Amino acid sequence: MRFKKYAVIICVMLALGSVMGQNMKSLEFMVGSLNPENLKSGMIWDFKYGIAVDEAVDISLGIAYFRKTYKEETTVADSVNSTEDYTTKQQTLEYNSNLFPIIANATIHTPISPQFGVYFGAGLSWQILISKENNFEENIDETRNYNGFGWVARVGAEWQLGTRSSLIGELYYNNCKVKGNKEIKTGLPTWDEVDVTGLGFKVGLRVELY
Repeated sequence: MRFKKYAVIICVMLALGSVMGQNMKSLEFMVGSLNPENLKSGMIWDFKYGIAVDEAVDISLGIAYFRKTYKEETTVADSVNSTEDYTTKQQTLEYNSNLFPIIANATIHTPISPQFGVYFGAGLSWQILISKENNFEENIDETRNYNGFGWVARVGAEWQLGTRSSLIGELYYNNCKVKGNKEIKTGLPTWDEVDVTGLGFKVGLRVELY
């Protein structure tokens, strides 16, 4: 099963690479927010490298990075001196969630005017979640790894800035459940699962390369 998953990813990358040498290419840099089901809302950065199939359709391969940090603190004491009041605090807990979606996208562009247009896109993804927990009170330092297939749907708008550059913004839906800690317990397959499905938005810049 694991071999089949990686085989699909390799086939998609080869298919994209086979036509990238002939067509107009593009780069996209975007930043925004994602609100996953089992994680708190956080920032996401996105980079795509794509090619134009024709004047309306392009395909791209992209990687995004989502990070969310959660901390718990307690107040130790409130103090006063001759010039200021201050509070002494201790950090008891810290969680870091790092999500890396790798996405093969197809996008349809629809011009509304010479400078403005809308687009619709969808893609298949392989998503990796690295979760790190530091419990300072109980001296626990643990890292958990998850991964799984998913899909992404996007709708956005683009405003042409120059002959080769556009300002873009989009709403998107990320659908994926990542799994980890797979093992056999009492003869039955067992695993942990994190639902990273959620809505988000991004804004950024698209640059065309000839």
